[in-house]
Amino acid sequence: MPAVHESGVHISGAGQHATARPSDADRPRPHGQSWLAGSLLALREQAQRLSVWQARDSGLPRHDELTGLPNRRTLNERLQALLNAADRGRGGDRDHGLQTLPGRGQQGWSVLLVDIDFFRSLNETHGRPAGDEVLKVLTACLRQELRTDDVLGRWNGDEFLVLLPATGFEGALVAAERLRRAVSLRTFPHVGGLTVSIGVASSLPGDGVERVVTRADAGVEIARQSGRNRVAFSE
Repeated sequence: MPAVHESGVHISGAGQHATARPSDADRPRPHGQSWLAGSLLALREQAQRLSVWQARDSGLPRHDELTGLPNRRTLNERLQALLNAADRGRGGDRDHGLQTLPGRGQQGWSVLLVDIDFFRSLNETHGRPAGDEVLKVLTACLRQELRTDDVLGRWNGDEFLVLLPATGFEGALVAAERLRRAVSLRTFPHVGGLTVSIGVASSLPGDGVERVVTRADAGVEIARQSGRNRVAFSE
């Protein structure tokens, strides 16, 4: 009767030569090889798509053409970087309920949303070129009142966003009032006086970028409803 040794050598019968039979571990596995080849191909295709996306991404504008300031796309990246840095600094995980971002009065980060009062009427009355000139002068005015590490960018047509690293809520209020006052005292070409309404928001535990900016936008709306030319925030 034929026998199989543990070594995998098959003895076919008495008086015949023993022939080696490959063990299971040595057998070719066509299905496994096919799966591996398919996985490598999928990874290669993903890498190619990522490369194409990055090439397209690198060609997108990152600054506002009129003012030269970072545009909304770039500002969002800076905001996300601030959020990530705050998380790493706390060594926590927001999903596990740890306090990774400071609240009011602590040294976290804040944003100011600066809205030009009655800018649409200004454009309609004085024309688009005058409005563009106002935006340029306003950019210079705001820059003069900010620190080196602060980031000023153009958020929308008549809105500017200011990123304040290492600034808690009280510090953000002080910075916002300083900007508001500087603008109100400035003389602008074609229009003379100009005012802004500013919404303030500081990072809180569990915040995402959108939530912080939304609170700043709510502050702008409160300032408008309260008569404009003021600083406000949403609880």
